[in-house]
Amino acid sequence: SKLIKRVLTISPEFNEEFMIYQPWRQIYELGIRMASKGIEFMIGTNATDKKEINGLKIMKLEQEKIRILSKSSKEKILQFKPDIIFWMGNPLSGIYIKKNHIDNIPIVLYISTVHMLWTELKNLTIKEILSSNLINLLTAFFPFKLLVKNLNHKNINGIIVPNNTISNRLIQLGVDKNKIMVAPLCFDTKY
Repeated sequence: SKLIKRVLTISPEFNEEFMIYQPWRQIYELGIRMASKGIEFMIGTNATDKKEINGLKIMKLEQEKIRILSKSSKEKILQFKPDIIFWMGNPLSGIYIKKNHIDNIPIVLYISTVHMLWTELKNLTIKEILSSNLINLLTAFFPFKLLVKNLNHKNINGIIVPNNTISNRLIQLGVDKNKIMVAPLCFDTKY
């Protein structure tokens, strides 16, 4: 296996303000630990123009949303030449990551949110659903819940989740259990 020397983390909305919140704090801590082990670590984000935040290198991705990468974002990524891309995503990330043709760079997806089912959503008020969970409402029903299976795409080499609840839900929705690794919030860099 190839020794990893350079890691790019794609983290939408990462900036100094959000860095104190999860999951952005996890990315910051992971970057500091990797850098202390001699691994070059860069964060690709759309939320800051800074080239560095607290000692971590930043790659500005000129996109409003980081889903399907623009040509200029792909060029920046390929110029950095990461050994691996660690992508902060969600259970629906497979839909767009499979469309990002970044050849020969393994992608590991980090999912920190559980895909909700109808039995859970029915406990929310209409206002809660419409304000922030509309996509969850749509994807809780068949056939839309099948979209989670896109995480099985060959462009996603692995999936890291912080707990068994998320892992079990992904498996329940058809994601290959061999792709999933459960690692606690502040996992060791060897993962």
